[in-house]
Amino acid sequence: MYFLYVSPVSTILLALVIGMPLLLWTRSGKFGQDGLIGTSSLFLDLLMVLLMLLLVGLIVVVLMGLSL
Repeated sequence: MYFLYVSPVSTILLALVIGMPLLLWTRSGKFGQDGLIGTSSLFLDLLMVLLMLLLVGLIVVVLMGLSL
């Protein structure tokens, strides 16, 4: 848990580690060929991953605030 405090970069890396397999999993046909949100657009899927990054970042900031 400590490395989350080191820098925003590590938080982003953590979110990528979580987000990219999820993206690949949704692209691989679990939801058909429609990707994450019902479109075949890779751009929209990447947009969803960016939203996930923001969400993870927000959660980390809240956790840091609670632990202070």
